[in-house]
Formats: sequence, C-alpha cells, structure tokens
Amino acid sequence: MAFQKFSRKMAPFAKAPFATIQRKGNIGLNASALALLLNPEAVELWFDEVDQRIGLTACDPAEENVYKVRPLSKAGTSYIISAAHFSTVNKIPSEIATRYTVEMDGEMLVIDVSVPGTAIGSNAHRDLDEDPLHRPMGAETGDQFSRPLTPRSDSEVSKDEGTLR
Repeated sequence: MAFQKFSRKMAPFAKAPFATIQRKGNIGLNASALALLLNPEAVELWFDEVDQRIGLTACDPAEENVYKVRPLSKAGTSYIISAAHFSTVNKIPSEIATRYTVEMDGEMLVIDVSVPGTAIGSNAHRDLDEDPLHRPMGAETGDQFSRPLTPRSDSEVSKDEGTLR
C-alpha cells in the first residue's frame, strides 16, 4: 500500500457539539457547540451548584463580567474561554481534561459536569491518587531504569542519559 501525505484538511472534525473542561479549568468548545450560541464573541458564565451544571449565554463583549471566546486556530474548529478562576471558585473538577456533550436550554448552552465525561489527553488514564511529583524513585522503590547507564568520560555528554562522572 502506498503512503499518502496527511493533510489536516482531510481529517474530519467532530460535528456533534461538545465542551471540554481543560486541566486548569478553561472551557473549550468545538465549532458545533459555539454555533448553538450563534457564534458570539463573548459569553456570560453561570453555575448551578445543586445540579452541577455550567451555563453559557451569548452576550455583547462590551458588557461587564463577560468571558471572551477566542479561536484556537485560524481554521475556526475549536475555541477557548479562559475560565480557570470560574472553575476554581465553583470547584469544577479539572485535574484531567474531560469532554462533555452539551445541550441547549432556551438560550443557554449547558454543560452537565455531574455526569461522567470522556477523559482526554495524555494524562487521561493516570491515577489521581498517586502524585508523580512526590513519589520516590530509584532502586529503593524497585523502579527500573528504562535502559542501562553507560559510563562516559568526564567531558562526554549523552543525550539519553545526561552527564555522568
């Protein structure tokens, strides 16, 4: 079979509307989700603490307390809302980027974070109870190195293993 050069334009993007609560609490929307709000430049954020739902409504960017909707690429297939503070204040889980389906409720786009979403990204399947930054490493814990260390001369540096004495 012959190789075919990959073009981003060839890859279909998701047509179903969805939102992603990113690792630091920002909200990502695909083009379909933003289209449900009629492609606004800014939104107001709402939160239903009892039902654990986020609401977004389109608004004029000149209004007070609005969040600008920024495109992530020139293609206009995904957008970001800088909502880290909103997510922190409302205790919205954001340890792992999670994708949720969205629905319209009147003029409000609703993200139901009480239901399990789909974990996405490189850290989607990590164990949150194990903190890799504070986990001891080395021989005393039984960890094995991925490749054996090779002694080098004093001035030689190995890309894979760093400088060794």
